[in-house]
Amino acid sequence: MASSKQSTIIVTGGTGKTGSCVTDLLVASGVPHIVATRSSGSADQLNSAEFDWMDETTWDNPFAAAAAAAGTDTSSPPPATTVFLVAPPVFHSSLIMNAFIDRVRSRHGVKRFVLLASTAVEAGGPAFGGTMARLAELGGKGEIEFAVLRPSWFQDNWSEQNNLRKPIKEEGKSYSATGDGKIPWVSKYDIAGCAFHALTDEKPVNGDVIILGPELLSYADVITVEMNVALLINSPDGQCANIIADVTGKKVVHVDLTGDELVARHVQNLGLPEEYARIMAGMDEAIKHGSEEKLNDVVQSMTGKKPRTFREFAEANKAVWL
Repeated sequence: MASSKQSTIIVTGGTGKTGSCVTDLLVASGVPHIVATRSSGSADQLNSAEFDWMDETTWDNPFAAAAAAAGTDTSSPPPATTVFLVAPPVFHSSLIMNAFIDRVRSRHGVKRFVLLASTAVEAGGPAFGGTMARLAELGGKGEIEFAVLRPSWFQDNWSEQNNLRKPIKEEGKSYSATGDGKIPWVSKYDIAGCAFHALTDEKPVNGDVIILGPELLSYADVITVEMNVALLINSPDGQCANIIADVTGKKVVHVDLTGDELVARHVQNLGLPEEYARIMAGMDEAIKHGSEEKLNDVVQSMTGKKPRTFREFAEANKAVWL
């Protein structure tokens, strides 16, 4: 349950996949907030401020907007002492976010940080791994309240990311190096629900939150190779390609690649730098060996709602694959 004396919340990435869902929940609950965004259109809207991770001169803007709102709004929102962190899309994002954390703690008295991370990255690892470690360090000293949200892979990647959506739409295929490794695919709405509570509940999490979907699903079974379309469509065990095929009426097969083949595909088809493509392929290979094969009741216990199934997601988004 949200605290009755809720701090104004700064939402970085507030117009993105998860951040926009978090913002919707804050609006619906009447929680004071500022959306920090690079989008000039969004920044002109109420409760928004221009913000760019790559431009330190914009880092204070959301706090200035919160202070201005407190000075003009008769309901007098409290100071902005809580921040939702969504990493910038750069390889060494921890260097940027850690500098921001130090700055807003000293300048603006921010007390609580909630980081959107991943089960695929460990504290101290690449990308935002350094920020995971930094928050744990500060939290361990009692200097901040924090939560590190670690969702498994997003259901929404299948409808929003071109590397998954486009081959299904145009070829009736999905490509990965995951083999028959299983994943507890999770909805962005369930991730946002957990984020909302981590941001607003009076009692801080002060640790990791492993956010998982309700079922373990592979890209496809071992038998669902390109030549076994009939087996895929009729497979009883509910794999992702099978579910998408079922709800769309299309034949969809999983093409299982080696790690090197996936690297080449990412470089040639998506234009990814080879270093980043190898990291992505490495994540697929980790899935192949069981890194994501786990379930829990975190979504239910934290939000009071059952997590969305992959079939529910597919039914709601089937038009993108047709």
